[in-house]
Amino acid sequence: MRVVIPIAQKELTIVNLTSRAKLWGCVFYPADAEVDKKYPTIVFIPGGLGFGSAAARTPEPPMLARAGFVTGYFDPDGRGKSDGEENYNGKIHQDGLHAFLKLVVGLKFVDPNNLGVVSGSYGLALAAGALGRYPNDPSVKYFIDIEGPSDRFYITKFDDPAFLRVFPHGTRDEEWWAEREAVRSIKHVCCAYLRIQHERDHAHGENKQHAIDMINAATHTKFGGHGMCPWTRINGTENEPNRTYTKDNPPKWLLAPVAPPPPAQMLHWVQEMSALPTNNT
Repeated sequence: MRVVIPIAQKELTIVNLTSRAKLWGCVFYPADAEVDKKYPTIVFIPGGLGFGSAAARTPEPPMLARAGFVTGYFDPDGRGKSDGEENYNGKIHQDGLHAFLKLVVGLKFVDPNNLGVVSGSYGLALAAGALGRYPNDPSVKYFIDIEGPSDRFYITKFDDPAFLRVFPHGTRDEEWWAEREAVRSIKHVCCAYLRIQHERDHAHGENKQHAIDMINAATHTKFGGHGMCPWTRINGTENEPNRTYTKDNPPKWLLAPVAPPPPAQMLHWVQEMSALPTNNT
């Protein structure tokens, strides 16, 4: 007989100290979680200009909570149930995520030594920006980046007019884009980093150079990269950890489509990263 683990849900209010906007947040968790029974935690950042209150209605949060993870979502300024104005994953949004992470890690049933962040697509700009600007505040064990665009050119599909209509600034605006380019901020992230990349990118088809750019920027300088991450890898064990790559010497890519990854696959990635030895992070 299959036993269904009961779960609980808690809504949270966060104040973004930069914008002063009140933000919506939520966590799902095993119902037996308590101060003497803490669980590892994952915070999810949806792709595009998405927000947590929409993603929280999918089957994924309860599935992960039943697997033994506190699962958190939040709405950035100006999106979903949050106050404030749209910031396109820039510093104001990053400061909102920073505030949410600090609130979540302080919950009595959260293991503060096992906090992970997962981003999808353009959510990478928000997540990497926050983790790079606030390393170890709070301490994050790992970061999973699912096919995020590395810079303004990948974000806009190389100045595709349809994508440029989404953003209020063109790619010539260096100052505006600088805080939204993950290939810059990932160099300051100091947790384990897993990049998920399929052979056919969900936005760029056969062009996967942005994945190589991201892993090379994140990988610690002692392994030949440009970053501070103590452990990095693209995809699964088919690729060695702490490697850098070139277009002529690429990693092995995943073959199945990614949009979006099935919950069981997400659970596999989260379980692996959550179980990493502390000395790898």
